Amino acid sequence: MTQPASRRRYTVTELALALQLVSTVALIELQLRLVSLPRLVRWVRGAAISWWGRRLPLGRRGVGRARLLQLAGSAARLSHGSNACLRQSLLRLWLLLGEGEEAELVIGVRRDAAEPFGAHAWVEHGQLPVNEPAAQLARYAELVRY
Repeated sequence: MTQPASRRRYTVTELALALQLVSTVALIELQLRLVSLPRLVRWVRGAAISWWGRRLPLGRRGVGRARLLQLAGSAARLSHGSNACLRQSLLRLWLLLGEGEEAELVIGVRRDAAEPFGAHAWVEHGQLPVNEPAAQLARYAELVRY
């Protein structure tokens, strides 16, 4: 029987990956404060296909893609709590592009005018959301796609 995610033990490889991903989230946070989002997305795309971008984080081949994307989400939430969707999505975009996959960053706004304003960011790979429940995304209207 598998343990709930909150009680799961991490392997040494996963801990090393998580540390690198947290560091990358800090770099993304800095860039979000210094440059526009379109420019940051261009930088992420360029970095992902560079020699070092395809190899980082070190140890990425030691875990499956699904686990790596989960670790990226955890790394972003560690520093930004439940409001980490943009950082998490930029990190996932970098990881997917670094594997040579096509992916897009999508930003949407909440559809229901009766609810308070809300926005959400996610990554799509092959027109399908990555690590996002479809029911949650149905609440958002696409605003922009990078």
